[in-house]
Amino acid sequence: MASGGTLLFIFTALCVTAVKSGFVKVECKAENVGQYGQQSLLECVIKTSTDIKDPTIRMVAWKKLTSPEDEGDPVLGFNRRKLDRPKRGYRFAEPSWNEKNMNVSLLITNTAVADDGYYKCIVITDRGDGNKVTNLKVQAKYSISTVYSIPEKIVPNTDSTLVCESRGGYPQGTIRWFDEEKHDWTKSAKMEAKQSDDGLFQLTSRLSLSRGSTFSKYICAVFNASGGKEDEKTFDTNIPPPSARESPGQFSNKVEIYKIVVPLVVIGSLIVCGLLIYGWQSREITNKPNRELQTTTEKRRLPGGNREHNTTEHPKEPCSRQKALLSTAEERHLPLVLIISISTIILLFIIILILLMIQKARKMKSHERKARPSLQGSNDYVYEVMMKTNGCPAAAPEQPTQNPYELV
Repeated sequence: MASGGTLLFIFTALCVTAVKSGFVKVECKAENVGQYGQQSLLECVIKTSTDIKDPTIRMVAWKKLTSPEDEGDPVLGFNRRKLDRPKRGYRFAEPSWNEKNMNVSLLITNTAVADDGYYKCIVITDRGDGNKVTNLKVQAKYSISTVYSIPEKIVPNTDSTLVCESRGGYPQGTIRWFDEEKHDWTKSAKMEAKQSDDGLFQLTSRLSLSRGSTFSKYICAVFNASGGKEDEKTFDTNIPPPSARESPGQFSNKVEIYKIVVPLVVIGSLIVCGLLIYGWQSREITNKPNRELQTTTEKRRLPGGNREHNTTEHPKEPCSRQKALLSTAEERHLPLVLIISISTIILLFIIILILLMIQKARKMKSHERKARPSLQGSNDYVYEVMMKTNGCPAAAPEQPTQNPYELV
């Protein structure tokens, strides 16, 4: 009988405790975000049933946990109407908090990386008790400190490296590289992350630039752990983009065209000038007899003496036969010279036009070859670049489906 009475007492006590626990509940926000160096609030309040009026808090304990199941270390406490000495930087959110205040939220005055993690709030009142676990995620914004190149001045058609440094962030983020056309080149880069004594991360990314595949501008962007962009800087290489640079084959094609066009223009000009001079000289020769026939000089001796007196010029008109011969000579030479000159000019124009059309067709083919890698995918582009650089490694841009610039 004694043992039965003991069991009944224990069962009754457990039931009373369970009933009291059901009257009191601690409600906390599951996830809290705190910014490094600023105040962080962990919201927790005590909720009671409607039939409980004017409850009194006997004990409150806030503990920092390494895991949700851990017992943890106390950071703030209240017991028997006295506030325990809290750890530095921890206090109740309500400045005038007392045992009648059901808001037991925790305030961290200067958030550090060490404050990141789980917290447990334990409450005991005169009507029951309760506890709840909440989480604080500490964040620190990244900023890009510097972007530089090795060597300091990038020389075209040589290998070089771009270095981007970002610090002061938490948790660990990533650095990504983009060219001026917003293609992602992060796969060609290597990133290193170091954590300082204060828990913040310093990120360093090195992007290798292969000869012949350097763009005029590169963008270094830093992203937080959630994938949000926090800062970016643009580096100018002072090198024209590959689309604006001419390959040796294009340059040699232009040189060959100029070697053909220039001599043709010079020779054609000399031929036209020679024909014009020849026509002018022929006209002068045919006009000379005409001038000689048109003007003659006669000397007459007056009767009654042997002395010569003043002479008088008498112009003589050429005969009709001479006029016909002169006009026929002019008609033969002038049209022939004009026809040859015009034909030479037209021929030169046609040749130059054909050469320009050939050059334009070569340019269109070269642009098609440049555009083909982006359509076929990154592997073909890597192969083409490596063939051009004699096997030097060069990674292709990632597929632009995840490009964050489309969302900014």
